[in-house]
Amino acid sequence: MPLIHASHILLPSRKIAARLYPRLVAQELSFTEAVTRYSICVSKSHEGDLGFMAPGLLERDFERGLWNAPVACPSEPFQSSLGWHIVWVHQKVWP
Repeated sequence: MPLIHASHILLPSRKIAARLYPRLVAQELSFTEAVTRYSICVSKSHEGDLGFMAPGLLERDFERGLWNAPVACPSEPFQSSLGWHIVWVHQKVWP
């Protein structure tokens, strides 16, 4: 079974996500700094780290965005039923 290790920033609106994403790409602030300042998820106490996850365990739209995200850079913002996300995929493991 494939696994993915990722961190994320959960944001309340598209507007905030759209303003934050270019700052991350330009490295105006680190992903960790952005988690601390902007994330509304309880995972912010762990720098947004969600650990390793297997397919089929997460909210559908979040899982799709997560698995479509590139490795080792901020993803473009995407929406789920929880809000807006920017993720950082640390690793994708394929058996």
